[in-house]
Order: sequence, then structure tokens, then C-alpha cells
Amino acid sequence: MITLAPPIKEQQLKALGDQVAMVVLFSGSAPSGAGELTDQEMLVEIPTPAPAYTEYANARLVMAATEAAMVTRSGVVGFARLFDAQGLALGDISVGGPASNADLKFTHESAQVYAGALVRLGSWSIG
Repeated sequence: MITLAPPIKEQQLKALGDQVAMVVLFSGSAPSGAGELTDQEMLVEIPTPAPAYTEYANARLVMAATEAAMVTRSGVVGFARLFDAQGLALGDISVGGPASNADLKFTHESAQVYAGALVRLGSWSIG
């Protein structure tokens, strides 16, 4: 594992943030290295604004709030995948409850979503 100098980490995260166009929430466990999906199911696609981040603070990229998107399949969110505008997977991020160290925190302990409901990403960060 490499530990990057703070200015390099900031540059890399901002470059990633400039590319993010969509966050997709999936059920199941994230494949290693943002690999091929196997038995994971897509629950909702959430477009991000451009740019997708608002600032870099405390060694994390603070991501911009999104508009609401409709959940297409009910399930428990296991991870989120970031995509660029061409549909290329950029990476996977962790999902958890408010007390977790996850990148994307739900306001309640359960990460259950229901088909037909609207989901919006408010305060989230990656790093």
C-alpha cells in the first residue's frame, strides 16, 4: 500500500471528483478493486452535479449534494460505485450508518431502500 503526500492525495481526489457523473448504489459486497459485478444488484442510479465536489477538507473530498433519484429495486445497500459520464467505473466507496467510517453515510443505521422511493445524497465525502 502506498501512502501519498498530502498535496498529491488532494490532486488525485480532485481529479477523481472532476470525473464523477453518477453514483450507483448496489446490494451485496463490493468486488475487489472495483471489479466485475457478479451477484450484486443495482438499486438506484444517482446523477451528480458538475463538479461533483464542493471542497477538499481534512484530507477528504467533500462531495456536492445530489438531486433525488427513484429507487428501481428494493434492497440493502452494500456499496456505491462511482461512474464517469461515459459509464466507466471509477471506483467503489463504502456505505454505512451515521456512526460508521463509511464514505457514504445513511442518516439511519439501516441502509435499506425501497423501490419507488426517492433517494438523495446530502453530505458525503471520499478520501
